[in-house]
Amino acid sequence: MRRICVPGGRRVSCVSKGFGGLFGLVAGLLACIPASGAVDRAATPADQPTGELFGGGNLAANSWMSWTGMVKSLSGGLYEEGWRLRLLGAYGRYSFTGNNGPNMASPALFEVTPGYQFKTGPVISKIYVGLHGEQHRFSRPDPGNKLSHMGYGLKVISENWIDLPMRSFVSLDASFSSLRTGYQGQLRAGSAKLIPRLTLGPEAGIVGNEKYYQLRLGGFARWKLENGQIEGSAGYTRDYDGKGSPYFSASWLKRF
Repeated sequence: MRRICVPGGRRVSCVSKGFGGLFGLVAGLLACIPASGAVDRAATPADQPTGELFGGGNLAANSWMSWTGMVKSLSGGLYEEGWRLRLLGAYGRYSFTGNNGPNMASPALFEVTPGYQFKTGPVISKIYVGLHGEQHRFSRPDPGNKLSHMGYGLKVISENWIDLPMRSFVSLDASFSSLRTGYQGQLRAGSAKLIPRLTLGPEAGIVGNEKYYQLRLGGFARWKLENGQIEGSAGYTRDYDGKGSPYFSASWLKRF
């Protein structure tokens, strides 16, 4: 497979040779899926929601990706310790140069990951472990491209949040999939000191697999709603061979 060039997107740039680059593209697009926002620690268990619905998307010159999902507490309020079930589905489209020349691909994937939420003082941690499935459908045949076959793997997700003084926080999220050895991580620091409903801050991340990786640096803005939040982020990415591009994303979350 020759070079795949996909400019723009949250974590999309000119992608490396081989199947690792194609898989890195989708992993990068999905890496912008936000973790849960700040919690209302004053709410009693009876007043707390028990689930979250979320969705979002990326749009770039030669690619787009959308996703939707749900997190449901299986043992009480959403802000308490206990078991969770996380469901995710995603679909997109991107152009690339394959073995037979220019081509278009439509990736589809799902994740079913049960997990547990831990609380220790100002720290909230969530661990999910479950099934990850993914397939790419091509507009025309691309001989030898293994991504055209449905693949399955074990997915492990860790989401961590630390409340700080002055309406601030630090979050660190990471995940790993045994499907083509995919991994990603994101570090954020945010503050709502100036406007209580508006959180602003920087973010940095990495996404990749055994044959590819991409780094990013940017910022995000999150507006708190009565039962959820809306969020946008933007910045710049650079992959392992020095190619870079801007990234943009938008997402929403609603608690119920």
